[in-house]
Order: sequence, then structure tokens, then C-alpha cells
Amino acid sequence: MRYLENLDNKEKIGGCIFVAGWFNLPNLETEEEEKIAKPWLENKINTNKVKSKIKNGKIVAIFSDDDPDVPLSDKEIFKKRLNAKIIIEHGKGHFSDDSGVKELPVVLKELLEISK
Repeated sequence: MRYLENLDNKEKIGGCIFVAGWFNLPNLETEEEEKIAKPWLENKINTNKVKSKIKNGKIVAIFSDDDPDVPLSDKEIFKKRLNAKIIIEHGKGHFSDDSGVKELPVVLKELLEISK
């Protein structure tokens, strides 16, 4: 989102898929994690500017129902502020090797939908 927010006004993309995107990180466990996340959490994202960079307005946000890092409630923020299509995967953790996720077919499916 920060990349899109800072694109030149003339630059547009065809669509966007966020996997485990977040606005809140309530489960930070260490001071180091809090220090790293602090600038990301304190500098608010201009979601209207983000939306303006997507020429067809197609935004998808994919969450896992057992992500230890990203609260599932963030899906409502993506829906409200970005008008994103919300997809909830089951048992995918934070979509990482640690969660056993090596492939995520739903991303390919949504990329094909966005490109139509």
C-alpha cells in the first residue's frame, strides 16, 4: 500500500492482491518487534490515494482464519477503506513456510479475474 500511495499521480496499476495485509498488529511479542512495527503503525496510509492508483478498482485482500500476526478483523478495514473483495483461507497461518504454505492457488485465480 505504501508503494502505491507514493506512485506518481499519472502511474496506475491494473489491480492489486494483498495477502495477509494488515492495519493492526496486536500480537507483537517483543520490544524489538514493536520497534520495527512502530513506524508502520504510526504513519497512517492514505487509502483514497491507494485506490486512485488502481485504474479498474479491483482490489482483493486474502486472510487466513488462524493467522497469528494479522487479526481477521482487519478484513473489515480492507472492505470499508479499499472496497476490497475479501477472501478467507482456512488454516493457512501467516501464509509462510512455517505455516506449511508453499503455494496459494487462490492468488492465481484472483490474478486471472483481475486481468479480465
